[in-house]
Amino acid sequence: MNEVRFKKVSVSELNLREDYIQKYIADNPSSIGLGNLELIEKERAQPSGGRLDLLLKNPDTNKRYEVEIQLNETDPSHIIRTLEYWDIERKRYPQYEHCAVIIAEDITNRFFNVISLFNGFIPLIAIQVNAYRIVEEEKFGLIFTRILDQSSIVSFAEETKQEQKDEKWWSSLYPNTLKYAKKVLDIINAENDENEKYELNYVKSYIGLKKNNRVNNIFTFSGRKDAFVVINVHLSETTEMDDYLKDKEITTLSYDAGFHNYRLKFMEDELCKEETGRVIKEIFEIAEREYNE
Repeated sequence: MNEVRFKKVSVSELNLREDYIQKYIADNPSSIGLGNLELIEKERAQPSGGRLDLLLKNPDTNKRYEVEIQLNETDPSHIIRTLEYWDIERKRYPQYEHCAVIIAEDITNRFFNVISLFNGFIPLIAIQVNAYRIVEEEKFGLIFTRILDQSSIVSFAEETKQEQKDEKWWSSLYPNTLKYAKKVLDIINAENDENEKYELNYVKSYIGLKKNNRVNNIFTFSGRKDAFVVINVHLSETTEMDDYLKDKEITTLSYDAGFHNYRLKFMEDELCKEETGRVIKEIFEIAEREYNE
C-alpha cells in the first residue's frame, strides 16, 4: 500500500478565491457535512441589495441553509450579513425551517464572542474550510469541519411562546400533517389513563403536544403536504438509539443537535401497521422517560 503525504496549506496560499469555494460547494453540497443537501440558488439577490452566496436545502426535510463564505478570518460585519440574509429568507418563506451557515478559513475567538450575544436565539452553524496539498503532486483537497453546531431559535423550555393556532388553521394548510399527527397521538395515548393522555398543541411552526394544559413537546410535527409524516423526537443521540432505529428499520432522516431531535420518517401505509404503532409507542416512552428525568 502506497503512503500519501498531505500538507496543510492556507486557502489563500493556493490562490483560491471565494467564488471557487462557492462553486465547489454548489457542485458538491454534501461536502460541507450537513447531510445530502441540494442547491436551490447561487448568488441569491436580497432586498437589501446584497447577494446570498448559497441557498441549500435538505430534500427530505425541506430545511433550508443560508450559506455565506469568507476567506481568512471571520469578522463581525460578515457575521451580521450572514444573520441578516438568514433573517430575510426565513421571513420570506416561514413555512420552512431555516439555518444560517458561515464558512470561513479561520473561525476566531472574536467570532465566538459575537455569537455569544445571540446564544439561544439564532440557529447558526460555523464551518472551517482547510486545504491540504498532496506533497508529491500538485493536487489539493478541501476539508470542511463543523466548529459550531446549530443553536436553537427557541429553547425547548421556551416553546410555549410560539404563536398559537388551532386545528382549523392546520387543516386548511397541512391536512395530511394534521391527519398523521392525530394517528400518532392515538398510538401514544393507547392504554393511558385519562389523566395521562396527551393532546395536540397547535402553533404556527409545528404541531406539538401538551398534557394537562402544559406544553410537553416530546414529539413535534412540521407542516408538510406529502403522503408521509416526519416526527421530531426530542431525545439525546446515542449509539444505542441509533442501533435500535436501524434494527427496527425506521427511516432516520437526520439528528438535529441544536434541538436534540431525531427526525424520523413514516409513510402513510406504515402508520396503519400494528408493528409500526408498537415501535412508535416504544420510542415515545423512551423519550418520555428521558424528559421526566
